[in-house]
Amino acid sequence: MGTYRRINVASGRSLEKLAHYSRAVRVGDVVLQSGTTAIDRQGNVRGVGDVAKQVETIMTIAEWSLGRAGGRLDDVVRSRIYVTDMGVGPDAVRTLARYFRDVRPAATLVQVSRLARPEQLVEIEFDVVDGAASTARRISSGRALEDEYAYSRAVRVGDRVFVSGTTAGAGGSRA
Repeated sequence: MGTYRRINVASGRSLEKLAHYSRAVRVGDVVLQSGTTAIDRQGNVRGVGDVAKQVETIMTIAEWSLGRAGGRLDDVVRSRIYVTDMGVGPDAVRTLARYFRDVRPAATLVQVSRLARPEQLVEIEFDVVDGAASTARRISSGRALEDEYAYSRAVRVGDRVFVSGTTAGAGGSRA
């Protein structure tokens, strides 16, 4: 194994120091974006009651922090979306799809019992691999939902494969 450069990106929020985490971390050709919510630098939740506004705020934060680590939204290969109510899930992923129409990362959407603040409806994480925009092979199951929500069943970049969350829904192995 070679030597990898590591870049830790901090947003300056006190919670990062208190909880010992970085907003984003680069190791080699991979950038990992921590779970991000719609909290601004003053500590206020943006888009209270509006999941689409919260996703837009998250995307602004993610684009900034990924960029500080040398990553790009176009190179996202995997997303994890956590919602506090599956009822807002479709609106959250439709909003996210506007950013990833051509990117189509592997994706997982899950409901959690709560986030740090009751006003938070969604939290999102991203995995980025440099150059994925032009080199990734996106694998589809052919389901219409993948087109609507702009994700892939799996994404292959070199010898790495990123797989979407999978359930035993109708269609058996093509879930």
